[in-house]
Amino acid sequence: MIPDSRPMSFSVGTITTFVMPHMQNVRGDLFGGELMALVDQAAAGATGMAVIAATLLNVMCDGGHLIAATDLYEVTNSLICQDLVGIGGKVTQVDATDFEAVESAMKLCRQYHKLRGNSTKYKVIARETAYHGTTMGCLMATGIPNLRAPYEPLPPGGCHVPNTNTYRLPEGHSPDELAEAIAHRIEFEDPSTVSAIILEPVQNAGGCFVAPEGYWQRVREIADEYDVVLISDEVICSWGRLGEWFGAQRYGYQPDIITTAKGITSAYAAMGAVIASDRIFEPFAHGTTSFTHGITFGGHPVAAAVALANIAVFEEEELNEHVRANEPAFRGMLDSLRDIPIVGDVRGAGYFQAIELVKDQATKRSFTDEESETLLRGFLSAELFKRGLICRADDRGDPVVQLSPPLIAGPEQFAEIESVLRPVLEEASRRMHCE
Repeated sequence: MIPDSRPMSFSVGTITTFVMPHMQNVRGDLFGGELMALVDQAAAGATGMAVIAATLLNVMCDGGHLIAATDLYEVTNSLICQDLVGIGGKVTQVDATDFEAVESAMKLCRQYHKLRGNSTKYKVIARETAYHGTTMGCLMATGIPNLRAPYEPLPPGGCHVPNTNTYRLPEGHSPDELAEAIAHRIEFEDPSTVSAIILEPVQNAGGCFVAPEGYWQRVREIADEYDVVLISDEVICSWGRLGEWFGAQRYGYQPDIITTAKGITSAYAAMGAVIASDRIFEPFAHGTTSFTHGITFGGHPVAAAVALANIAVFEEEELNEHVRANEPAFRGMLDSLRDIPIVGDVRGAGYFQAIELVKDQATKRSFTDEESETLLRGFLSAELFKRGLICRADDRGDPVVQLSPPLIAGPEQFAEIESVLRPVLEEASRRMHCE
C-alpha cells in the first residue's frame, strides 16, 4: 500500500515537528540482516573508502533499526529545549547542504507571511559583503558583488545594509548606527514588502565581523516592530565554533529561524537544517497545512546517523566548554602578532578569528586589488599551506587571514600555529613594504 503522502507530525516533549512520511524510521529485514551482511562483507576486506562506507553503515543501522531524520529531529529538538531557553522551536527541515538550509529558510519566511495574509512580504535584508550561498535564491541575500554579477538579474528582493566591521567604521559615525541602518532600509523598502532579516552571529566574509554591544537586541526589536522574521544564519557559527551550540546563545538574542550545517556533522557527511521558533511554526500547525518544500537528499539516514554521533561526542567531550576555556589563549596568541607591520586588526569570537592585513598600520591603508592578488594568491596561501597551516587567505572584503582551528585544539596547537603564522606574516610584510 502506498502511504499517505501528507506530512505527519510527532511530538518531542512539548515540541511538535513535521516531516515527510519517507523520513520515518524503517525497521525489519530490509535494513536488518541483508544490509548488515553487506556491512560485514565490506568491513572484512575493505580499505580506503570502503572502510569509511562500512563504518557509516554500521553507525546507521542498529539491530535492524535504520536511523532516520526523525532521530535527528528528536536529539536536536532536545538541545533546543535544554539549551536555548526562551527560543523554543522546531527542526522544520533537514537539508543536504548549507545553501539548501538558507534557501529553505527564505522560502519558509515567504510561506509564513502568506499564511498570515501578508502576501506582499518577500524582500530580504542582509549585510554588505555577507555570504549566504550561491544558489539563485541565496545570491539574492549574498552581499558580494563579484559573486552576484555573473548571474544577474537575480530574483528580486535582496536589500543590503552596512556590515559590522567597526575597524573601518567611517569617521564621525557611531556603532549604534549599524543596527539602525536595518530599520532605515525596511522603511525605505516599505515594511509591508519586507519578509526577513538574515544575519550571521559573526560575519564570515570580510573576516569575522563581530557586532557591537547591543546590536542584536536592537535588531530583535526592529524585527518585532516591522513584523519581519529574524534569521540567524549559523551555517558556520553553530556547533561549538563560538563555544556554544548556537551563536545566538553567545550574544543573547532570540532568532525566529536558525539555519545550520557544517558542524552539525563535523563535515563527515553533508547535512543542513532549519530550526523555526514556535511563532513561525504556528501557521503550519493547522489542518493539512505543510511547508511545501523538499530536497532529494534531505534527512538522509547516513547523514542523520553521523550528526547524532557527532552531537554525542560534543556532549561527552564537553567541546563547547573546551572552546570557551581556551579562547583567551587562542586570541592572545593572535593579538601577539600585532607588532608585525602588516597586521592591522585582530577580531572574531571563539575558534573563529581573523587577521586583517594592511599596508600601513597607522592609517589602516589597505592594498590595491593588484597588491592583494600578489599578497594572497602570489605568496600567503601557498606559503602557509607549504609550512603545514591550513587557513583561509581571503579578499572578498579587505585582505584577511582567517583561522578556525579544530574544536579540540589547545595551547600546544596554538603555539604550532604561531610558529608558522609569525614568520610568514613577517616575510609578507617585507615583501609588501608595509609600514
